[in-house]
Amino acid sequence: MNIITAPFWFLSKALKAAPWAMAAGIAYSSKFVDHNLPLPDPVATAPDFAQIPGRDRVALYRRGRDEAQAVLLVHSVNAAASAAEMRPLFDRLSTDFAVAALDLPGYGKSDRSPIEYTVDHMTAGVVAALEDIGRPTHVVALSLGSEFAARAETLRPDLVASLTLLSPTGFGGSDSAPPEKLGDILRTPVIGQAIYDGLTTRLSIDYFLAKSFVGDVDPALSSYGYLTAHQPNARFAPAAFLSGKLFTRRPTETLYRNVKAPTLVLFDEDNYSSFDELAPFTSRHEAWTAQRIEGTKGLPHFDKPEETVEAIIDFISSLDS
Repeated sequence: MNIITAPFWFLSKALKAAPWAMAAGIAYSSKFVDHNLPLPDPVATAPDFAQIPGRDRVALYRRGRDEAQAVLLVHSVNAAASAAEMRPLFDRLSTDFAVAALDLPGYGKSDRSPIEYTVDHMTAGVVAALEDIGRPTHVVALSLGSEFAARAETLRPDLVASLTLLSPTGFGGSDSAPPEKLGDILRTPVIGQAIYDGLTTRLSIDYFLAKSFVGDVDPALSSYGYLTAHQPNARFAPAAFLSGKLFTRRPTETLYRNVKAPTLVLFDEDNYSSFDELAPFTSRHEAWTAQRIEGTKGLPHFDKPEETVEAIIDFISSLDS
């Protein structure tokens, strides 16, 4: 199972369940699952909001000295994502930088419109955050968020001073996506909601998170994942993820090669992504460098926060020398 097919495997099992089991799941979802839980801030500050022109708003959480260099943190995309995934970096980098953490469209405290989310929409959220910051910014992105950050750089290179990509998708050398109809199923109001509730139980969230931790799952991240997944319209952005529509096909050829900003990739082992193409790619693109954060499985800023922060600061500092 990879980053797409792991949730798909669970979803396919749900769809093949006996009719009585599916009926029981629907009844449980509609009667016993609270889809409007209180949602605290994902990091230790209240958000303000940036407007995507003609669309919705995205939440931005800021901390640090205004006169310092700007850093934007972009989380990954999954069934229960939010800016909480970037909390260790938000806390540590804000001592040296003016840091903003973003909730992507459809996640966290950003607007959650009941629509079909697209790559362009997610990228527009990153661009809106960059335009709200309003000056060249060092962007640090996680997993699939790396693809949106890279695309934003190609659209607004004047606003991206550098990219740091943590365990980025797209370097595995092959595409693997479930049928697009899965997104349509998940967007349905009854069956789709019941299936999404099954994917976002506390047990399920911990199961998927455990594959990205060397040590124990961070309890605050797990708890926030459950809360953010139980909000009105929470299933719509994950529906696009599960359908594969938020992934760029052949991104090394169609996306990453077009990035002009200095770019650092931090990676190690990852149960959901492969980096088979990373070394050949960086050898052909001198603006790109890669550094292994050993002893991690996709979330280096949780398992090795000091080493990860040091690598980011050293990289940004090297650009000034």
